[in-house]
Amino acid sequence: MSSFRLDIVSVGASLYSGDARFVVVPGESGELGICPRHIPLFTTIRPGVVTITEATNDAPHRLLVAGGVLEVARDGVTLVVDHALRSAELDAARADTARRAARDWRMRHADQRPTTFDFAAARADLMDEIRRFFALAMQRDSGVR
Repeated sequence: MSSFRLDIVSVGASLYSGDARFVVVPGESGELGICPRHIPLFTTIRPGVVTITEATNDAPHRLLVAGGVLEVARDGVTLVVDHALRSAELDAARADTARRAARDWRMRHADQRPTTFDFAAARADLMDEIRRFFALAMQRDSGVR
C-alpha cells in the first residue's frame, strides 16, 4: 500500500479529503510524519503547519492549524482541527496582524521576572491570540467586516 485515506475537518468545513502518501503534523511533543501502514495512534496537535503529500503528485499542500486532534487508524488518518487556513489564504496583512498580537503580548509580560513567569497563563494567552487571529481571518474570508 503506497497511500492512505486522509480527512482533515474543522467545525465548519471539510478542508481536505483524499489519498495521501505522507503527512506531517505538529504534534504536542514534536513533528509527526505519517506514512502508509503507520501504527494506530490518537494524540492532540499543537498550532502549526500540516503538510500533505498527495498520492497522485509530489506537490505539497499546507494548512496552518490552531490545534486539534489526530487519529491514525487502519482505515485512514483523520485530523479534527480547531481552525485552519490553507497556505493560499495567508497574506502579509494577516501575518502583520499576528506579529502585532505577539508583540503586544510580549509587552504585557515584559516586566515579569522569569522566576515568577506563569507559563500556563502565557500558553493560554497565546492560544487566545491564535484563536482571535483565526476568527479575524475567517471573518475576512466570508466578507464580514
